[in-house]
Amino acid sequence: MLFVAFILFAHFSAYGQVVIEMLKDGGVYKIPCVVNGAKMRLVFDTGAASVCISESIAEYLLENDYLSKDDIVGYGNSTVADGRIVNNIHIILRDIEIGGLHLYNVDAVVIEGQKAPLLLGQTAIQKLGKISIEGNKLVIESVTNEVDHSRIQTLLDKGNDYYSKGNYYAAMTPLAEVQRLVGLNPEGLYMLANCFLNCKEYDRALSIFNEWESLYEENASWLNKHQMYRTASIIYLIQEEYYKSISIAKKDLDNLTILINDKDNLSYACTSAAMEYGIIGDCYSKLEQKSFARENHEMAINLYMKGIGAEPEDVAHGKVHDDTLGAYLYNYAFDHSVYSNEFQDYMCFACQCNYQPAIELLKKNDLYDEFMSRFNRIAGIK
Repeated sequence: MLFVAFILFAHFSAYGQVVIEMLKDGGVYKIPCVVNGAKMRLVFDTGAASVCISESIAEYLLENDYLSKDDIVGYGNSTVADGRIVNNIHIILRDIEIGGLHLYNVDAVVIEGQKAPLLLGQTAIQKLGKISIEGNKLVIESVTNEVDHSRIQTLLDKGNDYYSKGNYYAAMTPLAEVQRLVGLNPEGLYMLANCFLNCKEYDRALSIFNEWESLYEENASWLNKHQMYRTASIIYLIQEEYYKSISIAKKDLDNLTILINDKDNLSYACTSAAMEYGIIGDCYSKLEQKSFARENHEMAINLYMKGIGAEPEDVAHGKVHDDTLGAYLYNYAFDHSVYSNEFQDYMCFACQCNYQPAIELLKKNDLYDEFMSRFNRIAGIK
């Protein structure tokens, strides 16, 4: 378990300049942004006062869980530029990120028939600071509100203390509050995402991952990347988005190659890579692509054994009681026909690791004595 004792918040500077290059498209300026974790481009309209989005974008956000029904706060009417009165829906956008700056809990209107996907008015963007336009560049002189440093530090101390004790539910609240007030740095975002994961708040964890991806991924350390990739690959597996899980896990495997020649971190690299191969294997099992599942589960077994310094003979003779290795062996057994010798052998290997699900399964089906007797004869165990 990682305990981060240093300061975790990221956006503490009282004054700074952010320059955003705008794309001119059909007479309007578009700005890259992230809305509730979804990457898109907004139309910057200096004459508009509110934030407006189109029905199609609202539907996309809702269908892909970037927006929930709880974010819909009311219904009404709007007068558009040509004088018509059209229906609208009032919603809350929890987070709009522009150039690393954040607008939280933004009131927005979904307007019937609006063509612009997302329109942000000058009144709204000025909440980030004083703005000016220089050619195709939007310059924001960001001045943060006065921050109660002592309160932030108290929240961080609580979050760190609870996190170090494995009390993720208690740690989640103070860390989320710091994130809301001033933002967390990459390590802090991992801690918060891990809290959400352990508390089964999967969508909130992915929202943190998406923010980390847009702000920090490019320059993050290999360890921070591994932590965030692992978190996301696990969640996508749980949510049955198998190809997304595989894609993220493979990114982590590429990330971990930096440690191949690092003797000091070789054990960690092997066991970490084993986890990602295990996740990939599990995904392919769910997709019923057994050959890919076997290939990746086998890699997970070999790398994990290398990482913990275990030999096959030690495992066969019951000298390695390790639940993680037992789980890999158990999953690998199911990549084979349940009538095959391979299934029997790897199920017995899992039992020799004292992996209880394997032992309980065989005993429940009155197969434990039969399988283990055959396995012991082959392994030369008396």
